[in-house]
Amino acid sequence: MHVGISLRNMGEQSTPATMSACAMAAEDAGFESIWVVDHIAIPPDHAEGSNGRYVDPLVSLAW
Repeated sequence: MHVGISLRNMGEQSTPATMSACAMAAEDAGFESIWVVDHIAIPPDHAEGSNGRYVDPLVSLAW
């Protein structure tokens, strides 16, 4: 069975250092893949927890 993990690419935690450390830890743990989410449009009422910070998915994966 292949098991992947999703990294949080939104909110204050979505820094290059944090995301890259999490990706390396996932690789060391043997996860098969890393995923991130993509949001095209987010209503203001649903942006709770992110403070409006959403990192582009391709930038997230590049980190």
